[in-house]
Amino acid sequence: MSSTKRQTTQIRSFAFWNVNAIRPRLLYNADDITAFLAQNDPDILFMSELRLISHPTSQSTPSTADKKSRDEQLYWNQALSVGVFKDYKVAGLSLHTSKRYAGTGVLVKKELFGLVEGVGYVIPEGKAKTTSSTALSSPSASSSTTTFSSSSSPSSSSSSSSSKKKSTTLHNFFKPSPTKPSKRPRLNQGPSPHTPEGRVILLELRDYFILHCYVPNNGGNEASFERRRQWDERVLSFFERVKEEGGMKGKDGKIKEVMYCGDLNVTPDYMVDTSHPEWMRRQMVRSGDVGNSGQPGCTPNEEKRFRNLLEKGGLKDVYRFLNPFPRPKGGNLPYVDITAPVFTWRGSPGKESKEIGRYWRKGMRIDLLLASSSMIEGGIDAVQIVGAGEDNKDPTFLGSDHCPVVVIMKEKGEEKEEKKGKDEDVVVNL
Repeated sequence: MSSTKRQTTQIRSFAFWNVNAIRPRLLYNADDITAFLAQNDPDILFMSELRLISHPTSQSTPSTADKKSRDEQLYWNQALSVGVFKDYKVAGLSLHTSKRYAGTGVLVKKELFGLVEGVGYVIPEGKAKTTSSTALSSPSASSSTTTFSSSSSPSSSSSSSSSKKKSTTLHNFFKPSPTKPSKRPRLNQGPSPHTPEGRVILLELRDYFILHCYVPNNGGNEASFERRRQWDERVLSFFERVKEEGGMKGKDGKIKEVMYCGDLNVTPDYMVDTSHPEWMRRQMVRSGDVGNSGQPGCTPNEEKRFRNLLEKGGLKDVYRFLNPFPRPKGGNLPYVDITAPVFTWRGSPGKESKEIGRYWRKGMRIDLLLASSSMIEGGIDAVQIVGAGEDNKDPTFLGSDHCPVVVIMKEKGEEKEEKKGKDEDVVVNL
C-alpha cells in the first residue's frame, strides 16, 4: 500500500494479529514483521497474546521485576524506538498482572495518532436492567458500568447453589484488576481499569470504535466452558445495547459504530472454516455433553452462541460477508482449498509433543472481524487473511501460529460499492 499523498484525517487500514508471544517474534522474526508492515502499511496494529507481565503499578507497562522481564521490556522499547515498530506509537497496552500469558496492545502510526480519541480496557456494560440512557457511555472508573460484578453478570439470576460454586472463578474474570489505572489516552475523563488478564482493548477513533479482544479458549472442563459462555454472554449483551441505541457515545458526544475483532477463538462454520471438519469434531468428545464436544473453537455450543451474536447484535462476519461461498446445486458443501489463505490459525509440527503434533497441517479461521451491514457498506472495503500454505513455517505467519488479518477501509467520499453478502449464500451446516 502506497504511503504517498496520504490523508492524515482518516484511517485507511488496520491489522490484528495473535503474535503468540512478542519476545520471540522480536528476537527471531523481526525481518518478517518488517516486510509485512512495509507491504501492508497498516495505520493501526492490534496484537494479542503478548505474554508480558505487567508492572505492579500499571498494566500498560511491562514488568522489570527480574532479568527476563527487563530483557523483554528492552526488546519492546527498542522495537518502538529504532526497530520494527519505529513508525508507530503505543495507543494502549493491557498486560497480565502475574503471568506471561494473554495480554493485548494497539499501535497507531505516529502521524495519525491525533485521530485517537481514547482507549479503554474493559468490555462496556450491556443492556441496562433498571435504567436506560440515550447512548452507551464509555468506560470510566467513576461509572458502575465499567465493572462486571456478580450483581450485573448475565448469569447472576442463576440459583444460589450454582452461583456460589462458580463465582470465585468466573466473576473475577471480568472484574477490573486492583492495579493502578493506565495513564494512556482514555475514554471520556475517567481512567479505565483493566481486566486481570489484559484481554480487551477498546479504541475510540474519530468516526468509530474498534473493540479488540483475545477471547478465552473454550478449554476442556466445566469451569472453562462456563467461563467462555459468560464471556460470550457479556459480548452479546454489549452489542445488543449498541444495536438498540444505534451505536456507542464517544468522547466527543457523537454516536459511533463499534467493530469487534481479534482472536475470537471460534469458527463461524466448522464445515468451511476448518481444514478438517470431521476430524475437528471428533476431538475431545464428551459423553452426555455433545454441545461442548470437539476441538475448542468449533464446538456446537460455541458456534451456536456465535450465530446468536450475529443475529441479536446486528453483526456480520465481514470476511464471509465480502467473500461468500456460492451454494452448489443439490445443497452440497462448497469446495474449500485448504492450501489457500482462508485460515488464520495453523497447527504446529509438534516438536514439543505428539499431542501438539496431531494438529500439524490443520487450520481454522478464528481471527475475525464483525461489524454491522451499514459499517461494512459505508466503511469497509476488504478483509485480507495474510497467510497461506499448509504449515506455520510459511513466512507470512511471521513466526506465530496465527497470521495477521488486514482490514482495508474505504476512503471518505468514496462511492459505496454494492458488495452485499446474502445470508442464504453462506453455508452453515451443524
